Formats: sequence, C-alpha cells, structure tokens
Amino acid sequence: MAELRDDIRDTLRHLVALDQQLAAIAEDRDQPTLGFQTPDSKAAQSRATILDRAAARGLHARRADVGLAFLNGGPNPGSGTVAAPVAIAATSAAAGIRYGLLHHLRRLTRTATALAAELEQTALDDDNACPWPRPAVDGQPLPVDATTAQIAQRLWDHVRGYTNRPGLQAIRDDLDTIEDTARDVTDGPSKSNHPDPCPWCGRQTLVVHHREHGQRTQTIRCEGTHRCQCDYTFCGCHRNPRDNRHEWVNSGRAANTWHQLHNLITARKEAAHMETRATQAIEEIRNLHQPTITTAEGEVLPARFPLAGGAVPAHHVCNDQCTRVSDDGPDDDPDVVHEVDLCGTCGQVPLHTGEEPDPDELWPCPTYRAADLDTSDQ
Repeated sequence: MAELRDDIRDTLRHLVALDQQLAAIAEDRDQPTLGFQTPDSKAAQSRATILDRAAARGLHARRADVGLAFLNGGPNPGSGTVAAPVAIAATSAAAGIRYGLLHHLRRLTRTATALAAELEQTALDDDNACPWPRPAVDGQPLPVDATTAQIAQRLWDHVRGYTNRPGLQAIRDDLDTIEDTARDVTDGPSKSNHPDPCPWCGRQTLVVHHREHGQRTQTIRCEGTHRCQCDYTFCGCHRNPRDNRHEWVNSGRAANTWHQLHNLITARKEAAHMETRATQAIEEIRNLHQPTITTAEGEVLPARFPLAGGAVPAHHVCNDQCTRVSDDGPDDDPDVVHEVDLCGTCGQVPLHTGEEPDPDELWPCPTYRAADLDTSDQ
C-alpha cells in the first residue's frame, strides 16, 4: 500500500500545480478548441446541434434571421449570445479538481460521533488508539475559503492513515482521471484521431494516445465497444473483444509496432484497390457483351431475335417485346412470338435473315454469365 500512497501523493502535488495554471488560463477569454472527439461523438453533437437550431427557429418561425442574434431583443434583452466571463474549460477543470478532492475528503473524514468515541478511548488508553490520523486532524474543520493546496494537504493527512487497499486504489484512479482532464486543458488533448481505418474491423476508430496519466506515450489503439477481431488465434479479442482492444506501440521491442500497423493498413488499401479494379474490369466485360447492334445510321439498338413458340430457351424471361398473335392460350402457345437478346460480341445473328440462332449465342452468353458475380456481401 506504500506504492499506492506514493502515487496519490504525487498526483496531489500535480493537481495543486495544475490548479494554479488553470487559474491563470481562466483569465484568458480565448476559448480552447473542442479537442479530441470520436466519430460517434461528432455525429451525436451534429444531431444535437441540428435539433437545437430547429427548436430555436421553431419558437420564432416568423423571423427569417439566421442565428440567435434575434434573442437579444424583445422583452428579454441580453439573452442571446454573450461572451463568457472566464474560460469555461479552465474553470470547469479547476472546479473538477476542487470538488473531487472535497469528495474524497468527506468520505475519509470521521463523523462527530466517531471522533468523540475516539477521543474518549484515547484518553482511557493510548495503546488502543486508532491508527487513523490523530483527532486534531478532523477536529479542525477546513475554512470556507480553503485553497486547493490546503484541501490536498488535509486529504493527504487522511490517506497516510488509511489502510483499505481497494479504497486507496479507487482514490488513486479517480485522481488520475481528474488530472488527465485538467492536462487536456493545460497541455492540449491527449488523444487524436488516426486518419486511416482500423486494419482489422475497418472502422474509423483508431486513436493516437499522446499522454496517459501525465506520462508521454506513443500508442495507437482501436477504441470503442464494437467487435474487432484479428487473425491471431490466441489474441484476447476472440474471447472478450470489449476489454481486449488492439493497440500498436511506437517501439521496436513491442509485440505490435507502428511499423506493423503501417503494413496492415497498406495491405488493406492494396486489397481494396485490387478489388475495385477487378470490379471495374468485370463491368467493362459486361458492357462489351451487352446485346446491341449498330444500324447504318449509327444508332445503337438492342439485338433481339424472334423465336417460334416451341423454341423458347429455358433461361428466357418474357418481356414487353414478346407479343401475341392472338390473346388466346398460355405463354407457351405457338401463337406467341418471343424475342430473345443476342450477344453482340460472341456471335450476332442478323435480324433480317430469319435464321434460328445458335443456343450458345443466346443471351445471356457464357461470358456475361461468368462475369455476373454476386457482390452483395462486399
């Protein structure tokens, strides 16, 4: 537990220093950027903005002004867009530090009843004194205008005598989260979006981690709760994909390096490029074998050939070109004149000859059928 206490002590020192920096930043009216946002959070923010604007304009449907400047007039002047008195991000982070420390201090501070019982027991026998901080620590309440440094010192006085390991771990983790939030304001966002999709799941969820718990890192991780499984059988993503996320470290000694990530992304791009070229080539083949003929005037017309009723091939589907000599009888009646498409590349039968076409030359031709791939899953 000594290591946990040392971590908490170091974090408290960092929070006190960050609080002073945030106080200086709060005086600056230049608001920082939005910082890091995942694609999901960006989409959610866009939807919320659209709804807010629609609601604002719906309440003032008679006005054609764009924006919210019109809210400054009327019975509520000054209710539109106004400048913030301080930097909101810095003030919010400073408030998070202060009230986070106060929260843990309240949890560790004994009640008046417990303090009175300890005072009584300590007066009877010093050997049975509680290992908790001495009564004077809790007996002197913090002033109302206590600074962050004073609150941190009082919290450390309690942590020194706290012997519950899970409780110390919870305090350390919460203080680390508060420090990360404050450093996002003072040092800039600790994360950024990677421009390429994940090589395993194909989603735009790769995140570059520049800093974790105040330490500089160079890690790229696939963030999110979706399933992202790789081709390595013994990877934890096959057992628990939410807790085992794929990550790559900028180190030559790591199991997964940035160089390997670059190779995986390059291979995925090449495969997608080759698939696109293959699809385009198949489409060109299909266009070459479309059943068309060109007249003497240069007009391109469908190449169709009339068939007798008994010579209709099995793959023929009746269309608008199939006409009836009479309206009596089913579709296989000899009085029904069917027309079939012919391939203009494999072998075209002139329409004016009246010859029976070769069954191998009927549409769709073998080449067209071979190029008719099922791409519904791609």
